[in-house]
Amino acid sequence: MKPPAGARRRFSKPRVIRVLGLVAALCAACLGSGCDQGRAPAYAIRRDDGRNPEAMAAAQGALARLYPPRYRATQRAIITVGRRQFVCDGVLAVSPQAGEHLAVVSTLGLVTEVQVATNGQTRLLRASPLLKETWSRDFVARDLRELFAPCAEGEPGGWLADGRLVLESRPRPDGSAARWVFTPSGQRLQEIEVVRGQRRLYLARIRQYRQFAGFPRGIPAEFDVRAPAYRLELRTAALTVLSGDAPGIAGAAPP
Repeated sequence: MKPPAGARRRFSKPRVIRVLGLVAALCAACLGSGCDQGRAPAYAIRRDDGRNPEAMAAAQGALARLYPPRYRATQRAIITVGRRQFVCDGVLAVSPQAGEHLAVVSTLGLVTEVQVATNGQTRLLRASPLLKETWSRDFVARDLRELFAPCAEGEPGGWLADGRLVLESRPRPDGSAARWVFTPSGQRLQEIEVVRGQRRLYLARIRQYRQFAGFPRGIPAEFDVRAPAYRLELRTAALTVLSGDAPGIAGAAPP
């Protein structure tokens, strides 16, 4: 957030030290974890045998219509690295033309700003000394892409032992693939898993859906993300469905 005109923003030395200490922890976690090495086995999938095409079709439709086509959201997040936690806010703007655009701020100001274009390419728009560029490119952008820019063309993957069904993405250039785990009926997305081979790289559980004005369905509004380097707890505090001529994220800041 910006301070009032003419005011000087002052921060206590202990707070600065805590934030800088967390930045060091984030970097150490990235280097120490191997960044892309999964620590848990991926879900074992029983390949689709065509037993319930209606449920698979329902899941594909639900994935394609998970979010409004154009909206702005305010988010609250807690990042945990080891025993340290970092609280931050985010402003997310989404449109069919620009893709997903996220600005992350802390009490010390802007942390990072990233964009995932409609073609899936990631751009680091602004960085700050509070967070290494590699963390923003590798992890912040991944959270943005996996949680808020799901592929609309998930293919039938199969079923889990508990009866839940799975849609899969096609293999990505790095050899990974996304899996979307739905209720057995295919009506509601519950988890997002990113795998490479038989190893899990990323798991996001949807803890809560919320109804927001202007959209007829509940929207995933609370996530619990587990990755080798960190844990992310994220919730959408507010969401506004925008019209086709509404402005994007420029000049926005969390309330």
